[in-house]
Amino acid sequence: MAYAYDSEPMSSPGWVGLNSSDIYGSPPGTGLGTMLDGTGSFAVVGAGASPWSNQEFFLYLGGRVEVSSIRYRSDIIGNVTKFDVFISDTYGSWGSAVATDLNPSATSSYRETSITPTIGRYVRVLIKDSDFGSLGVYTWGGVGVGNGLDLYGSFIYTYDSEASSGFIYNQASLTYNQAGIIYNQNDTYSRDTGASAGTYSYDSEP
Repeated sequence: MAYAYDSEPMSSPGWVGLNSSDIYGSPPGTGLGTMLDGTGSFAVVGAGASPWSNQEFFLYLGGRVEVSSIRYRSDIIGNVTKFDVFISDTYGSWGSAVATDLNPSATSSYRETSITPTIGRYVRVLIKDSDFGSLGVYTWGGVGVGNGLDLYGSFIYTYDSEASSGFIYNQASLTYNQAGIIYNQNDTYSRDTGASAGTYSYDSEP
């Protein structure tokens, strides 16, 4: 069975749609999930006087994503006024921030920051200051504001060495070969309309 494949084909770029299911670990404070879902706000009281230490939360993207932009917003008393973003393939190995001193404060409309395209599975958000920073209080979100943080990028599909020759899988465990054709054990083929046209190639006589 002869297939040609691209080791890193990608989905079409788009907003990832961060939500509460992406939370990785236990964040400080309460309500992070509602901020990400756009139904409420994330709040921490008692962080100490700024600059704070360890006021951060982590997200898992469900697969490898090449991120090229970040958008954010918050409109509530005690808004976060400064945060940094880190992206990594390996949790705990963060390197340098991809964006620093972002300010979502006092707007229900998105602010957007472009970054050097960066590939990773995990995101670290380090919160550095707020309107009430000296009191050790910060909030992010607000009623009716909508989801307070999102990333723009493309999911990267990776070659699965344990699957049948030439197969590729994505973050949702869907199997594709190079032209959006799914091959099963009965030697039959079906087209997957979710595959990107023109991205893959296949041997017409597998």
